[in-house]
Amino acid sequence: MNNQPVRQHWVPKVYLRAFCADPVDREQIYGVNLITGIEFFTSIERVAVKKHFYTLGLDTGDLSFEVEEVLSRLESDVRDVLADVRSRELLPSRSSARSILAAFIGTQLMRTRQGLQIVHGYRDEVRAGTGPVETRLPPHQATELLSLGNEGMREFFAKLVLKAGLSLGAHISKMQWNLIRAVDGYFITSENPVFTFHPIDSAWGVGSAGSITCFPLSPKLFLHLENEPTLPERPVHDLPAQGVRGLNGLTVLSAEQFLYSHVPFKHIQDLLVEREEGKRRAFGPRWQRGQGTNV
Repeated sequence: MNNQPVRQHWVPKVYLRAFCADPVDREQIYGVNLITGIEFFTSIERVAVKKHFYTLGLDTGDLSFEVEEVLSRLESDVRDVLADVRSRELLPSRSSARSILAAFIGTQLMRTRQGLQIVHGYRDEVRAGTGPVETRLPPHQATELLSLGNEGMREFFAKLVLKAGLSLGAHISKMQWNLIRAVDGYFITSENPVFTFHPIDSAWGVGSAGSITCFPLSPKLFLHLENEPTLPERPVHDLPAQGVRGLNGLTVLSAEQFLYSHVPFKHIQDLLVEREEGKRRAFGPRWQRGQGTNV
């Protein structure tokens, strides 16, 4: 019983270790709560984690850890891929490694608290009868969605993490991948480390023309994914301080509540202040802040 994986990270430690403070073997990280403004320093074991976040069968007592176990296997598979990219400062050269990283990125995009809240938004769209989800769901699925309570929605979300996440990974593997390196400054991350934005449109998705998907890989490296290539293909793009600031600004906008860094946040306080002005920009078409996450 004690070996059951009940504490489940929506941002896995295999990823957060790259953002740990020195000495890195202590696995501690700086964080800031964007709601309270409180900064903290803690173990990565204690961040972005909740008991039974992906567990199935809580209502019946017939517990299944299938989702968490699949995610854990994917984290094990991606460990060496991430380490190789970070150490060589080059994108994966093997298609198998690229596919593993793409699957990890796709599921990471889905598996967060924000992902759960967006799934709750699907039910709201069906209930209203006016949203895009209602128009594309078969009637029996729309009816099923309306019948679910909060626990049922959490299980629906947990199953969707794998189904939709791996499908997104297949698309991500076909996008143009650009590895960006911070020449000056450093990258931060958040509890929503993978996020998509569109520079001009108000509605978009990962596959939308012109949308860009971002993933900070370490304080030094950032992955920039495009459907329509705008950057020249090269092994790595070096970015000066102002460009690093811009990408960190997008990371700040995409965060729901927490940011993480290998150093304190004193150098980016201005970005935290500016977040309020543009806080809807990086959340996609259905995001509505302030409605809670039911977790």
